[in-house]
Amino acid sequence: MLFLKRSVSIALAFFIFILCAFSFTACSGEEGKKQDFLESELDEIKEYIEIGKYKGLDVFSGDESPDRVIWKTVEKNFTLKEYPAAQVEYYRAQLETEYRYHARKDGKTEGEIDAILESSEADILAEAKALTKSDLVYAAIVKLENISISEDESEKFFDKYVEKYVSVYGYNAEYVKENMADDIYSSMLYDKTTEFLLTNNNIK
Repeated sequence: MLFLKRSVSIALAFFIFILCAFSFTACSGEEGKKQDFLESELDEIKEYIEIGKYKGLDVFSGDESPDRVIWKTVEKNFTLKEYPAAQVEYYRAQLETEYRYHARKDGKTEGEIDAILESSEADILAEAKALTKSDLVYAAIVKLENISISEDESEKFFDKYVEKYVSVYGYNAEYVKENMADDIYSSMLYDKTTEFLLTNNNIK
């Protein structure tokens, strides 16, 4: 199984996890809880999103990576009926938290940060909605195709994912094994779903 690029939503959740773990003052606890649509029934997911075509597509990757392009293409084929407000607010708050963290590191004052965030409010909301749609599309495909990670796959690939997390984020292997197992299994499932899409579409 390929270690394909993880979704932005998974990466963002990972960033917030690390930020809150090592910087108590950075997280106020107001961000709420992310809904895992993978735990929802397909009928519940369909209340929010209309299923679009995700197999048998002709996809032109150009200069972009095939895994990125296939997700962008598939997501365009799905139509949102309604945005789950709690999930959108979760991402909006997380994006704001991430921005404040980096802005403080860059030496900006709280007043400057507030002003910039106010002017960027529409863009942040649009990104939060895009991340929410990505979650719903991903969960829908997993449910429709009954994609899962077997126990054999978990054992076979776990150490490789640990190595990847250590390489990308710079933490020691024992810390990753003890604290990030759920993140690793989420990455495995996302990568397996991406591989399914790459296999079942014509990537040019």
